[in-house]
Amino acid sequence: MNSVARYSLLLTSLLVLATPVLGATGPALPSGDVSQEPVQLAQEAITETVLFFETDSRAVRIFRRGSDLFMNLYNKTTDRVEVRNTPAELVPSTEDRTVYKNSLGEAERFARITVLNETELEIRGANGASGAEGARL
Repeated sequence: MNSVARYSLLLTSLLVLATPVLGATGPALPSGDVSQEPVQLAQEAITETVLFFETDSRAVRIFRRGSDLFMNLYNKTTDRVEVRNTPAELVPSTEDRTVYKNSLGEAERFARITVLNETELEIRGANGASGAEGARL
């Protein structure tokens, strides 16, 4: 093979290598003014248990997901979850105790803890009837 043929073959090979393959190119770049929004990753918010205690008949859990509070209430006697992931709120109270409130349906539930780790669950019905159960952590 003479040097002209080799040179011609070399240039042809370079052209083939430099030609993009259809579909193998990168994504099209936006043209014009396009605002870039931050990418949001799909992640669950961190869940943190704030208060957990058990009475003779129930288990109470107050937890925080993000900046929101929620309540779970399990009835050990009936083996049923009475309240699951329903909103709760921190109720203004005295310095020596913390109170969380949940209102679901016609009942209000109050979960309390004192600085001495004494806990209490109070459930108030719509008719004003109230029942309280206590436990010590």
